[in-house]
Amino acid sequence: MKNFEVEEKKKGILKNKVVEYLKDNIEDFVINTPVDKSPNSILNVSFLNTRGEVILHYLEQDDIYISTTSACSSNKKTKTNLEKLNKDSNICDGSIRICFSYENTKEDIDFFLEKLTMRKRWD
Repeated sequence: MKNFEVEEKKKGILKNKVVEYLKDNIEDFVINTPVDKSPNSILNVSFLNTRGEVILHYLEQDDIYISTTSACSSNKKTKTNLEKLNKDSNICDGSIRICFSYENTKEDIDFFLEKLTMRKRWD
């Protein structure tokens, strides 16, 4: 708790860096997280016409770990949170969850964004 405010601010800076980068450099994506009304530790985005699992496995090759499900999901038979919100299947299928930690560095985020930009390899 002693460092909570500093750590929370750092996560917010990293999260905003990702959001701004995506807005400036990627066309076919949707931000699902209400950025200003959500914890700084979570960002959910969808890449249209690409399955989230493909992105997950692509990034794993470089030891970058994301998720395609919410932290509270444990049963694949239930609807995802995006499906419960009646989001288009293209948005649901392309969804990834990015988590931020006070242990992440600017260099970690730069590396993640560099790999994400090389996404043509997903096809």
